[in-house]
Amino acid sequence: MSIIDFETADMMFTEFADNWRIKTDTSKFKPEDVDSFEQAKERIIDAYMDGRLENIDSKTLEYTFAFPEDLGCTTIKIRRPRGATYMEADSGKKDDAMKKMFYMIAEMTGKPVNFYSKVDGVDIKTLTAISTLFFSS
Repeated sequence: MSIIDFETADMMFTEFADNWRIKTDTSKFKPEDVDSFEQAKERIIDAYMDGRLENIDSKTLEYTFAFPEDLGCTTIKIRRPRGATYMEADSGKKDDAMKKMFYMIAEMTGKPVNFYSKVDGVDIKTLTAISTLFFSS
């Protein structure tokens, strides 16, 4: 059951995308990137509709875990990436894309990367959707 209707969630997504300077005009995307964008957007809108994602200010989101068991917290703040996030993505010790993704998410949230080993897949999908949209635009 949704807490927020689709139209409101879509407006919240648009506000997030504008604040984080995420490109959303799919007519300018490569054809192979449109599906990835739409999947990520759908996951994020679903999180808004479920009341799990909130725009705090122009640089910060608050995410409420769908399955917070064993995490020691129920919410995290996700901050718009800074230079350190890009440096983390480019550091030589991380040689695969998924590992880099988790280091970037850790940098954006201020949580250690090993924290995400306990996070449920439903929550991971939303967090990776947020970071993927930012880094791909």
